[in-house]
Amino acid sequence: MTGQLTALLDQHKAATGVSDAELARRIGITRQNLSLWRVNGLRRLPEREHLDAVATVTDRPYAVVLAAALHDTGYAGVGDRPYEVVYADTVRVLTEAARLTWPARRFIPDAGWVTDPDATPEPIDWAQFVAHALTAAAANVGGLDRALAGRPGSWEADGVRGLVTGTGGDDLAGRRTEPLQIVINPDQVLADLGYLAVYDASAQALVDERRQHVWVYTAVAEGWVPDSPDAPPPEPRPADIPLGSQMYVPRTDDDERALDELDDHENALHDLELDDIQRYGHRLRQTLIDHAHAAGIAVDVIIARDDRPTPASLDPDLDEKIAAAVLATPLPSGLLPEDYPDQKFADIDRAAERLPHQRARSRPPELAPRKPR
Repeated sequence: MTGQLTALLDQHKAATGVSDAELARRIGITRQNLSLWRVNGLRRLPEREHLDAVATVTDRPYAVVLAAALHDTGYAGVGDRPYEVVYADTVRVLTEAARLTWPARRFIPDAGWVTDPDATPEPIDWAQFVAHALTAAAANVGGLDRALAGRPGSWEADGVRGLVTGTGGDDLAGRRTEPLQIVINPDQVLADLGYLAVYDASAQALVDERRQHVWVYTAVAEGWVPDSPDAPPPEPRPADIPLGSQMYVPRTDDDERALDELDDHENALHDLELDDIQRYGHRLRQTLIDHAHAAGIAVDVIIARDDRPTPASLDPDLDEKIAAAVLATPLPSGLLPEDYPDQKFADIDRAAERLPHQRARSRPPELAPRKPR
């Protein structure tokens, strides 16, 4: 259960390599509490000192950290407050900002600019405050077009567009103060690439291998017809066996043992496919986080564990971000998508003897996926 606050912490952890124990120590909480934040989400708003520490550790403004914590605890849900309440809060915050002051400063040779406690405090740059706040808000919802969708042709919209564009430029991604939520379904991603064909190829290879150890008999009106003249005579065909049915009989005792081993290989192939998809999903998630971090964007990447399609994003550039991450993430074979010309995944892996069933057979026992007990 990943929340906005833990997304900020996980992004910092990915960028710095800090351990959970050290991260918890810097925040002033136990490692167990940090783990509970990730697993169960925030049940209540953390203490102010801990939120201050998160802001310091992640190098994020306190307002961003507080907004994330409020969101995770349900105090600042999206779309659950009426227009009038949000408007009143906005006016209150802007009024509070208009009354903010900076301590006056004076220049001292050899010391530079220092605070002057005897001088009258100076008002903040309120216009800059408003411009940056509007830019961050537009970035959070996915861009100006979405923010101004209510009445894009109004004179107010033109004014806001000019102000935000002048402040943040055309690409507002780096201005987000909320983590960008991305939902990925690794099974769907691999299917869209066409990579899942390698598991079908492995399954067919095991079927072909199985046929080498059996006599195949087909039911006809006269009884059973073998697929080879060397096959021994079969038992009479029971009357309830439909015509066209096939019967598989182990050729020898050694073949019967080989078939038992093939049963194990087929089970191992199924387990490996599930394990491959899970591991690929985690690698793709990390690539998305790394790309977003390089662009100065906090992200909350959720791995879908069902067959529902990935939901549409509020960020118009999200498809491009995911596509770039997919191209940069190694597939279960260890190669990148670009290493497979014309997406001939099965043909290339077959030639290199790294189809999934071949990888499963060469996998050390300690690395083989284990079924949950």
